[in-house]
Amino acid sequence: MLKKTYLIKDNVGIVPTFALIDRQGHRTKEVQYFAEKTSNVMMYQGTSMTTATWRMSDNNRRLILGAAKHWQSVLIYQLYTQKKRKENYLYFHPETTDDVIKQIVCVKPDPTKKFGDSPENWQPEGGAVHDWFDVIKMAYLAVDFAIQTMSKKRWRFCQSPSLRRRWESSTKAENEIKRVTATELIDDERSNWFKQ
Repeated sequence: MLKKTYLIKDNVGIVPTFALIDRQGHRTKEVQYFAEKTSNVMMYQGTSMTTATWRMSDNNRRLILGAAKHWQSVLIYQLYTQKKRKENYLYFHPETTDDVIKQIVCVKPDPTKKFGDSPENWQPEGGAVHDWFDVIKMAYLAVDFAIQTMSKKRWRFCQSPSLRRRWESSTKAENEIKRVTATELIDDERSNWFKQ
Protein backbone atom coordinates (compact mmCIF):
# COMPACT_ATOMS: atom_id res chain seq x y z
CA MET A 1 0.00 0.00 0.00
CA LEU A 2 2.88 2.39 0.74
CA LYS A 3 4.40 1.94 -2.70
CA LYS A 4 1.14 1.97 -4.67
CA THR A 5 0.06 5.00 -6.75
CA TYR A 6 -3.41 6.37 -6.00
CA LEU A 7 -5.89 8.81 -7.62
CA ILE A 8 -4.36 8.42 -11.06
CA LYS A 9 -5.50 11.02 -13.58
CA ASP A 10 -3.85 11.66 -16.95
CA ASN A 11 -1.20 9.04 -16.02
CA VAL A 12 -0.21 11.02 -12.91
CA GLY A 13 -0.95 9.72 -9.43
CA ILE A 14 -0.06 10.18 -5.82
CA VAL A 15 2.26 7.89 -3.86
CA PRO A 16 1.86 8.06 -0.05
CA THR A 17 4.38 10.36 1.59
CA PHE A 18 4.32 8.48 4.88
CA ALA A 19 2.15 6.26 7.04
CA LEU A 20 1.36 6.61 10.71
CA ILE A 21 0.79 3.45 12.75
CA ASP A 22 -0.32 3.11 16.39
CA ARG A 23 2.38 1.34 18.37
CA GLN A 24 0.34 0.80 21.54
CA GLY A 25 -1.49 -2.34 20.47
CA HIS A 26 -0.85 -6.01 21.05
CA ARG A 27 2.09 -6.10 18.62
CA THR A 28 4.29 -3.24 19.83
CA LYS A 29 7.60 -4.94 18.98
CA GLU A 30 6.45 -5.92 15.49
CA VAL A 31 5.18 -2.38 14.82
CA GLN A 32 8.50 -0.90 15.98
CA TYR A 33 10.46 -3.30 13.78
CA PHE A 34 8.26 -2.50 10.77
CA ALA A 35 8.62 1.27 11.31
CA GLU A 36 12.40 1.06 11.70
CA LYS A 37 12.90 -0.96 8.51
CA THR A 38 10.36 0.95 6.36
CA SER A 39 11.55 4.42 5.39
CA ASN A 40 8.19 6.18 5.18
CA VAL A 41 6.52 4.80 8.31
CA MET A 42 6.13 6.76 11.55
CA MET A 43 4.65 5.52 14.82
CA TYR A 44 1.99 7.21 16.95
CA GLN A 45 1.50 7.01 20.69
CA GLY A 46 -1.37 8.76 22.43
CA THR A 47 -0.46 10.71 25.56
CA SER A 48 -2.19 12.98 28.04
CA MET A 49 0.05 15.99 27.37
CA THR A 50 -1.72 19.34 27.47
CA THR A 51 0.95 21.85 26.41
CA ALA A 52 1.14 20.75 22.76
CA THR A 53 -1.00 18.79 20.31
CA TRP A 54 1.96 16.59 19.34
CA ARG A 55 5.73 16.36 19.66
CA MET A 56 8.50 14.06 18.55
CA SER A 57 9.76 11.50 21.04
CA ASP A 58 13.11 12.28 22.65
CA ASN A 59 14.11 8.59 22.47
CA ASN A 60 12.77 7.41 19.11
CA ARG A 61 13.11 9.41 15.89
CA ARG A 62 10.17 7.52 14.35
CA LEU A 63 7.67 8.19 17.17
CA ILE A 64 5.16 11.03 17.33
CA LEU A 65 3.57 11.57 20.73
CA GLY A 66 0.06 12.92 20.26
CA ALA A 67 -2.33 14.59 22.70
CA ALA A 68 -5.02 11.91 22.41
CA LYS A 69 -7.85 14.01 23.88
CA HIS A 70 -7.11 16.91 21.55
CA TRP A 71 -7.21 14.76 18.42
CA GLN A 72 -10.36 13.01 19.64
CA SER A 73 -12.01 16.44 20.00
CA VAL A 74 -10.87 17.39 16.50
CA LEU A 75 -12.40 14.25 15.01
CA ILE A 76 -15.68 14.62 16.91
CA TYR A 77 -15.93 18.22 15.70
CA GLN A 78 -15.34 17.09 12.10
CA LEU A 79 -17.88 14.27 12.42
CA TYR A 80 -20.75 16.13 14.07
CA THR A 81 -20.29 19.90 13.85
CA GLN A 82 -18.21 20.92 10.84
CA LYS A 83 -20.50 22.07 8.00
CA LYS A 84 -18.15 24.04 5.74
CA ARG A 85 -17.35 21.78 2.81
CA LYS A 86 -14.22 23.74 1.91
CA GLU A 87 -12.72 23.58 5.42
CA ASN A 88 -11.25 20.08 5.96
CA TYR A 89 -14.72 18.58 5.49
CA LEU A 90 -14.74 14.86 6.31
CA TYR A 91 -15.97 12.84 3.36
CA PHE A 92 -16.42 9.06 3.39
CA HIS A 93 -15.93 6.88 0.34
CA PRO A 94 -19.31 5.58 -0.92
CA GLU A 95 -18.08 2.00 -0.48
CA THR A 96 -17.36 2.45 3.24
CA THR A 97 -18.86 -0.59 4.98
CA ASP A 98 -21.44 -0.51 7.76
CA ASP A 99 -18.90 -2.12 10.12
CA VAL A 100 -16.44 0.75 9.54
CA ILE A 101 -19.18 3.35 10.11
CA LYS A 102 -20.24 1.53 13.29
CA GLN A 103 -16.67 1.70 14.63
CA ILE A 104 -16.48 5.42 13.86
CA VAL A 105 -19.80 6.48 15.42
CA CYS A 106 -19.68 4.22 18.50
CA VAL A 107 -17.67 6.84 20.42
CA LYS A 108 -20.34 8.79 22.33
CA PRO A 109 -20.73 11.09 25.34
CA ASP A 110 -20.08 9.21 28.58
CA PRO A 111 -23.04 9.76 30.96
CA THR A 112 -21.23 7.99 33.82
CA LYS A 113 -18.52 10.66 34.16
CA LYS A 114 -18.48 14.28 35.20
CA PHE A 115 -17.85 16.29 32.02
CA GLY A 116 -18.49 13.11 30.03
CA ASP A 117 -20.31 15.24 27.47
CA SER A 118 -17.08 17.06 26.52
CA PRO A 119 -15.75 15.56 23.26
CA GLU A 120 -12.35 14.75 24.76
CA ASN A 121 -14.10 12.53 27.35
CA TRP A 122 -16.36 10.57 25.00
CA GLN A 123 -15.98 6.78 25.17
CA PRO A 124 -16.89 3.83 22.92
CA GLU A 125 -20.39 2.68 23.93
CA GLY A 126 -20.18 -0.54 25.90
CA GLY A 127 -16.47 -0.88 25.12
CA ALA A 128 -17.24 -1.28 21.40
CA VAL A 129 -14.46 -1.85 18.87
CA HIS A 130 -13.45 1.63 17.62
CA ASP A 131 -10.30 1.01 15.59
CA TRP A 132 -11.55 3.05 12.62
CA PHE A 133 -12.32 5.99 14.92
CA ASP A 134 -8.69 5.87 16.07
CA VAL A 135 -7.43 5.60 12.48
CA ILE A 136 -9.19 8.81 11.45
CA LYS A 137 -8.08 10.54 14.66
CA MET A 138 -4.47 9.68 13.78
CA ALA A 139 -5.05 10.89 10.22
CA TYR A 140 -5.80 14.39 11.49
CA LEU A 141 -2.59 14.32 13.53
CA ALA A 142 -0.69 13.06 10.45
CA VAL A 143 -1.99 15.95 8.33
CA ASP A 144 -0.98 18.50 10.99
CA PHE A 145 2.44 16.86 11.35
CA ALA A 146 2.97 16.97 7.59
CA ILE A 147 1.92 20.61 7.30
CA GLN A 148 4.16 21.70 10.18
CA THR A 149 7.29 19.70 9.35
CA MET A 150 7.61 18.89 5.67
CA SER A 151 9.48 21.20 3.35
CA LYS A 152 7.68 23.03 0.56
CA LYS A 153 9.19 20.77 -2.11
CA ARG A 154 7.32 17.78 -0.62
CA TRP A 155 3.99 19.31 -1.72
CA ARG A 156 2.91 19.23 -5.35
CA PHE A 157 0.82 22.39 -5.51
CA CYS A 158 0.83 24.11 -2.07
CA GLN A 159 -2.71 25.34 -2.73
CA SER A 160 -4.54 24.19 0.39
CA PRO A 161 -5.43 27.07 2.75
CA SER A 162 -3.40 25.55 5.60
CA LEU A 163 -0.27 25.22 3.46
CA ARG A 164 -0.65 28.73 2.06
CA ARG A 165 -0.99 30.08 5.61
CA ARG A 166 2.20 28.30 6.61
CA TRP A 167 4.27 29.64 3.74
CA GLU A 168 2.67 33.12 3.81
CA SER A 169 3.30 33.50 7.54
CA SER A 170 6.93 32.41 7.19
CA THR A 171 7.40 34.82 4.25
CA LYS A 172 5.81 37.66 6.26
CA ALA A 173 8.07 36.83 9.21
CA GLU A 174 11.16 36.82 6.97
CA ASN A 175 10.14 40.17 5.47
CA GLU A 176 9.56 41.61 8.94
CA ILE A 177 13.02 40.45 10.05
CA LYS A 178 14.58 42.02 6.94
CA ARG A 179 12.70 45.29 7.57
CA VAL A 180 13.78 45.42 11.22
CA THR A 181 17.38 44.62 10.28
CA ALA A 182 17.42 47.38 7.65
CA THR A 183 15.98 49.89 10.17
CA GLU A 184 18.57 48.86 12.75
CA LEU A 185 21.35 49.41 10.20
CA ILE A 186 20.09 52.92 9.40
CA ASP A 187 19.76 53.75 13.11
CA ASP A 188 23.18 52.26 13.74
CA GLU A 189 24.74 54.45 11.03
CA ARG A 190 23.10 57.56 12.55
CA SER A 191 24.46 56.80 15.98
CA ASN A 192 27.89 55.66 14.88
CA TRP A 193 30.42 57.85 16.72
CA PHE A 194 33.13 57.20 14.16
CA LYS A 195 31.14 58.87 11.38
CA GLN A 196 30.46 62.14 13.23
